[in-house]
Amino acid sequence: MASIPVHRLQIARKPAAAANCYRRSVTHVAYLGPFVQISVRVEWPDARDAPALRPPKSKRCAIGDRVHAAWDRGDVILIPIGKA
Repeated sequence: MASIPVHRLQIARKPAAAANCYRRSVTHVAYLGPFVQISVRVEWPDARDAPALRPPKSKRCAIGDRVHAAWDRGDVILIPIGKA
């Protein structure tokens, strides 16, 4: 399994220069004091929505907005799954 820390996932209206950048839909927006948590739909098998944290003064997103989700290859954390 792979994971990307919430503070490393980049959410933007325009494509990022990161190696991995995909157009996705916003599924959740929560204002958490000094940050806004924005989740985007991940369309891979067995994947959950991916959350990202942004400063509250960044451009606002609403559920259903199409945004670009990006991350650098070095941001991915591989998590071993136990054998059944």
